[in-house]
Order: sequence, then structure tokens, then C-alpha cells
Amino acid sequence: MVASTRGGAEEPARRLDVRVGHVHDWLNGGEGLTVKLLVDGQDVLADAGPPGWFRGPWPPVFLASDSPLFPASPPRRVLLYFTGTPDPDEPNVTAVITADGRQVTWSDLRVCRADAEIDADGWCFELEPERSTPLAIPDLVFDREQYLAEVRRAVTDREWESDRWRTALLLEEYLGAAISAQPGATTAGYTPYDAEPADDDSDDYLVTMWNDRGRSALGIVVAVTAGPGTPEQRARAMTQTLLATPIQAWRIVQRMHQQC
Repeated sequence: MVASTRGGAEEPARRLDVRVGHVHDWLNGGEGLTVKLLVDGQDVLADAGPPGWFRGPWPPVFLASDSPLFPASPPRRVLLYFTGTPDPDEPNVTAVITADGRQVTWSDLRVCRADAEIDADGWCFELEPERSTPLAIPDLVFDREQYLAEVRRAVTDREWESDRWRTALLLEEYLGAAISAQPGATTAGYTPYDAEPADDDSDDYLVTMWNDRGRSALGIVVAVTAGPGTPEQRARAMTQTLLATPIQAWRIVQRMHQQC
């Protein structure tokens, strides 16, 4: 499948993948799940602002049976990502979603202010909002069949209710409690930030941990494999495995450094 571009040239249509991610909600002092909209495997909307700025909405609402990701007639300007704050002056990433023939297009991607909303749920904005800024992202053209199938799958699967995500959330909870009970015992000052299933179909889980060192922080992403059992049993076993393993032997898949 190809998508037409300006000037008559053609290029392969984009692929949409709808995933569930994990974010800390600093505004409300907790954490939660978010929708990730991946375009050809890249989180292009999250990358449209400063690191950690833009994120997707809460999955149970955004991926309801009437998800705004479904194209409508007439077309709508839909909120896709936001900053996670209720301040009307904070930006929201929006696009006009249209379906035409064999394509679904996200066009005129813009950062809009919340006062440009036109529906009670806050998903739809004025087609041409005055308080908006265009993003340096070209129109995204998807294969219609793949796009609609993926949105229907995400709505139907309710990934956020799966045993895999329950295991991940429990792993973060159990690991945090265990480290608090014996601070610095085996983790060299690293504390868990979040945990989520690996993107592949393996039994691996990825735990992001940070070590605050005053004006800087060191971060690592550790992979740990779950054994059989209930989500509770799997999370407890992975917690015990991590704490019983010297940090030098952890399966670290990514290292990060952040200036405070």
C-alpha cells in the first residue's frame, strides 16, 4: 500500500501501533497508564516537545468503543497527546483525522490550548483554532485497513487490564516496598521509577530505576524474566530475583544520565 504525497510522488503508508505505556503523574502525586501512538514504531508525538512533556490520554477513556481515533464525518480535530495538566494555557497535540479511500490521514498537526475545545469530553477541537501553533510534523498517512484494524484491536483487547500489565504494576509496588524496607541493601542507591512489559512477546519485564545524586541522576533500565504463576506470584518472584542478584549481574539494557 502506498500513500500519495505532494507533487504526485508516492511513499509507503505509515503503520499505526496503539500501545499502553506507564507514566508518573507528578501533578496528582501518583502514577498511571497512558496510550502510546507509535508511527512506524516511533513515538513521534511524544518527541514533539521537551523530554517527558507530551503523553497520551488514559487508556480506559481514550480507547473506549467510541474512541476519537476512529475517523468521523465530517472530520474532527482530535486531541492525541497532552501535557497531563488541567491548565488551559498548557498545550495539547491535535490533528485533523480524515478517512478517504484506502487511507486515514492525520493532517495539520498543531499544539492547541484547551480553551479551543468544542466537545464536553475535551477530545475535539475547532478545525482551525486561533490559539494554536503548527508542529514540525508532516501529515501522517496510514493504510486505512491496517489503521482501523489496529484501533479496533486496541479497543477490544483492553491491554491495560491484562495479566501482563497487572504483573508490571505489582512488580513496581513490591520492589519499591522491599527497597524501602532495606534501603541500599543490594541496589546501590537505585530506586524503582516504573515497570512495564517488554514490547516483544517474551516473559521479560523492564524496570526503570534512578539514583538521585543531588545535581544529577543516573538511570538504568533492567530486564528481568518472569516465571510461571499468577501476577502476584510472578511479581514477587522477580522482586526476590533482583534483590538477590548483585547489581553488577543485573541485565541492564539502557543507561541514562540527567542533570537536575
